[in-house]
Amino acid sequence: MSTSKTAEGFKKLFARTRKHLAYFVQGAITEFTESLVARMEETRVTNSTLADRLKCKPSYITKVLRGSTNFTLESMVKLALAVDSELKIGLVPKVASEKIGDILQNIPVSKARPRVGNWPSRETLIQFPTSSPSKFEALQNEFFSIAA
Repeated sequence: MSTSKTAEGFKKLFARTRKHLAYFVQGAITEFTESLVARMEETRVTNSTLADRLKCKPSYITKVLRGSTNFTLESMVKLALAVDSELKIGLVPKVASEKIGDILQNIPVSKARPRVGNWPSRETLIQFPTSSPSKFEALQNEFFSIAA
């Protein structure tokens, strides 16, 4: 299968996937667990320390960091407080998220080591183009004009 056929196949797959609730739920879980891991690193909190603070088993923390738990708002708040943070939830226009999704699909991906469970973080996956800053600036300007 040629590269263009493969890319077209993935584009169709992503378009079909975005029509399902599970896609958006998993995106929210991934975003939360990535921010939790980042905050744990910033505050130098280990998995076992987090388990102690929450008075739970370390296996629960592992499950949380893999993104394989169905979070409640209460559990998310408890996790946030345990890493000296507050939980903030907001809404963004769907158009903006679809546009940034289209933009991110066209950016080359590096062979990054996964951070959370088996999923690499967005920061380690995305290599922004450095050879032509004008293309990146145009994408950035398009995204921020849509989001505004």
